[in-house]
Amino acid sequence: MNKSPHVLLFPFPAQGHINPLIQFGKRLVSKGVKTTLVTTIYLNSTLSHKNSTTSIEIQAISDGFDEGGYASADSPESYLKAFKEVGSRSLADLIKKLQNEGSNIDAIIYDAFNSWALDVAMEFGIDGGSFFTQACSVNNIYYHVYKGLISLPLSVPVSVPGLPQLECWETPSFVHNYGPYPGWTGIVFNQFANIDQARWVFSNSFYQLEAKVGTITAAIHATPNGTPYWIPQVDDRYLPVVNSTFTHWEDIVMMYNTYATQSGFSTRIGTSKNKKYHDNPNTKISTHRYILCSREGQPRVTESDPNAPSKNAPTIYDKSKKQHRRSRFTVSGCRARIKVRFDRATEQYKIYGFIAAHNHCMIGSDHANMLKQNRKLGFEEQQFIHKVSLNKIGPTVAHNIQASLKGGPQNVRGTTEDFKNCSRDIRAFIVDNELRSFFWADFVSLRNYEAFGDVCAFDATYDTNKYKMIFVPFTGVDHHKKCVIFGAGMLYDETIESYTWLLNTFLAAHKKQPIFVLTDQDASMKQAVSTVFTNSIHRLCMWHIMRKLPSKISNDILDNTTLRSSIHKLVWNLFITPQTFEERWHLLMDEYHLDNHPWLCEMFAIRHEWVPCYFREIPMCCLMKTTSRCESSNARFKVNSSETNTLVQFLMCFETSIDAQRHTQRDLEFKSDMSTPRLSTGLRIEAHASETYTWSMFLEVRKEIYMGMFHCMPIERPGTTDVKNYTVRHCKSNMSYVNEFEVSLNVPEQTVSCTCLGFTRIGYLCRHVFCIFRYHQIERIPSHYIIPRWKRDALPSVVHSVSNIYSSNNSEFAIIHNEIMDLVTQCTTRLRRNPDQLRSLSSEIKRIRNRVFESFPCEPQPRSVQKTANISDILNIPSNLSKSVHPPQGIRNKGCGTKKQRIGPGGQNIKDKRKKVGKRQKAARLCNKCNKYVFDHDSRNCEKIKAAKLAARAAKRDSAIAAGLPASSDSDSDDTDVDLDDTDDDTNDDIDEYNSSDYDASEYPVSMQKAPVPERTHVGRETEQSFEPDQNLRRSTRRRKPSNIARDS
Repeated sequence: MNKSPHVLLFPFPAQGHINPLIQFGKRLVSKGVKTTLVTTIYLNSTLSHKNSTTSIEIQAISDGFDEGGYASADSPESYLKAFKEVGSRSLADLIKKLQNEGSNIDAIIYDAFNSWALDVAMEFGIDGGSFFTQACSVNNIYYHVYKGLISLPLSVPVSVPGLPQLECWETPSFVHNYGPYPGWTGIVFNQFANIDQARWVFSNSFYQLEAKVGTITAAIHATPNGTPYWIPQVDDRYLPVVNSTFTHWEDIVMMYNTYATQSGFSTRIGTSKNKKYHDNPNTKISTHRYILCSREGQPRVTESDPNAPSKNAPTIYDKSKKQHRRSRFTVSGCRARIKVRFDRATEQYKIYGFIAAHNHCMIGSDHANMLKQNRKLGFEEQQFIHKVSLNKIGPTVAHNIQASLKGGPQNVRGTTEDFKNCSRDIRAFIVDNELRSFFWADFVSLRNYEAFGDVCAFDATYDTNKYKMIFVPFTGVDHHKKCVIFGAGMLYDETIESYTWLLNTFLAAHKKQPIFVLTDQDASMKQAVSTVFTNSIHRLCMWHIMRKLPSKISNDILDNTTLRSSIHKLVWNLFITPQTFEERWHLLMDEYHLDNHPWLCEMFAIRHEWVPCYFREIPMCCLMKTTSRCESSNARFKVNSSETNTLVQFLMCFETSIDAQRHTQRDLEFKSDMSTPRLSTGLRIEAHASETYTWSMFLEVRKEIYMGMFHCMPIERPGTTDVKNYTVRHCKSNMSYVNEFEVSLNVPEQTVSCTCLGFTRIGYLCRHVFCIFRYHQIERIPSHYIIPRWKRDALPSVVHSVSNIYSSNNSEFAIIHNEIMDLVTQCTTRLRRNPDQLRSLSSEIKRIRNRVFESFPCEPQPRSVQKTANISDILNIPSNLSKSVHPPQGIRNKGCGTKKQRIGPGGQNIKDKRKKVGKRQKAARLCNKCNKYVFDHDSRNCEKIKAAKLAARAAKRDSAIAAGLPASSDSDSDDTDVDLDDTDDDTNDDIDEYNSSDYDASEYPVSMQKAPVPERTHVGRETEQSFEPDQNLRRSTRRRKPSNIARDS
């Protein structure tokens, strides 16, 4: 006869601790476990359990205060001390009593507050389990305090694995209000005193609400020195077993990969030990092999200099040396592994060692598809990449196709990079009313706007659908400096009423107005924005304005003077005041006699709507200055869509583009969490920045810290005891003085201000402030200078949930279908080199198909009905859905285009007229190979063009000598391009370059001297123009057509 196990439940004598253990006891009773609840004598007398129908028995022990309990004690300390001393003896007596009665105890589940109960249980050889009544998040914080990983009292925000950064007041009261209750504080933190000796650890929590915290908390341990390490908590059937044997090596790899996937880490095959045997000396046999955690190993030193720092030393940036692309590493020296030995006698593999502890936390199940072992491409995936490449489909599109077929990128084995690598290896080897308008925004868009909606831009785009409706997406910038969509609308026309309706609908969905609204010069947009967004600042796109410069001003003036560069240099300057801008503008207009130019006068009249210096004191004014991000998003939507699409097809293409955008964001989140950036200065404030900001933003902050450390020189000015004033001089790499800014620091409050207004403009501190912080040995960025939009946890984790992926199909049919297809694929791949067994498998599948068809016959249907049903299933739209909205008709907008040839003034064909006028000569571009501004080549064909020019010169010289004429000298050659000494490649950032021409903080006017008319030289039929460019021409040339990053960083 089998005897049921007997468990003692020993709660701390308080109601909030007793009730959870009673509920746990009811679970045990339902499983057939005999359960006894141990309470104190006083509480037992107050419990009304006589009429209870539960099967939980109750036993009482003494706590030293049998008459009045806790209320009769002099102090909490005296009660806790007596409870430990008297309770230990009384609990031991109870165990002896029950054993004498023949009721042996198999386990004791004790409240973590009663950690001394484990010592009593171990005296009797009984297993003990610690039961935590508080949430995992709270216990996680208490554990870090107990291990000394969090110092009390708190003075800085708290960072705990699995939780976002917490302010002091957000921590439990025993942590942020440390000191008033020493007795309770001691028992709270000493819950973990002997937890390593407990057989089990139970946590009373909602796992779905604290899945990540629960996983990390259950796995975290610490060495005697306080170093944390993680042991994955998985089902016993997945755990590697020492001394277990396997017939094939692949079986061991599959077993450990399954364990790694369940745990949340990646694996890789380690080193092996080979041996030659006497009976077969020509063949090496692997006798020992390791399967390692992918984070095993130390970062490699990339410096070739023999005096380079050691492995663990931070690498300092040096612009004079070539920088390697890998600026972060994924290895951490993890020792987790299994050790396998091959037994030649039995021809089997045996596990002889298993290390389960990791020195890094595990990842959640949402990112399991990105683990290394789950990204390995099988034969079918590789064959698919090759076949689609024959139809002019690249690896990126192939990955998107697989994602669509399998219900989302999370179901695809391998990422886009893996598909690209495989392709490289293969190549190397060989309604009743008419629809007028609608607006769309989902849950993720709302959360994105809530976090990043301080600056918003929108622009209309055309040719996205067959009905010529105008597509208007709302674009912003997320915490990875990537485009993010806040919503999108479709409009019938571009009237003020349509845009007003769209903006009102946008505001109703998002509840708040942005700080900045960025558009082009569309008059309807301007009127609608001023009507709806009354609290927002409407800003016009600078690129749309400056690109009109060639069409508004004479070509002769632009080509033969420095007017273009002078205007660009003036309007893009952020470091001048509006008054200085106006003075320099008038000087510029006077110099070129453009005071009465209509277009320039009009642009000057609305200067407060587009010139950056008028926004320099408004937060986040430099986040976006052009609508180039809107242009980029619109172009991306058109990649997936076509002008022949219906609205349903267009929306599906739009959702595909949104999925790709959000997958990029999710991928960046994963990389930020799973990689450690390489520090360039070794300062603690840089380490704090790496823990706070996302990877993309950390690169920007790290550059500011580096520049503040090596290129800024502080000079102290008179101040007070608390407020320190400095003049910070910015220097180039040769330590030559460039510019200076005033910095004021309030030391007690750690508040700082800088005249460059870097924090105001871009949301993170500038290099001048970091220079002063280093001078005062401030090792952490003050919390009030860390705005939430740039932090790692700017978005809630639910945003990246699989349920928010449009292409995701988690229906029961889709899951089972994918499972069946994967099983069949695995079988066919294993038998691909065995035709006989493959035929047997085919026969077996045919028999299963015939049996299914016999059991579930299909009713015959007309072909049209079956086709409609299939399309309905594909689109997930019911076939009998009533249509109450009809497509719009007769839309004619400025973006619709026309098939008729336009006729210009006087009946002349526009196309013929343009032929007579001729094309405008291209602007000079900088060749990064020869470092010259040229018209006829770039860095890709520089050497080829140079060789052709030399050959032409040699032929000309030979012809002259043959004709008896003097040969031309080298000075007469056509290669008269100007060589520039421009070593600063940081042209895309607002505060990366501090030279006198770009960021002049003085009140002196900009130099506006005319350049001489350029000379032209001719060699054969080639013509090249050479001139002395302005110092800022490289910047101004790029601004004519800015990219997303160049204009909005």
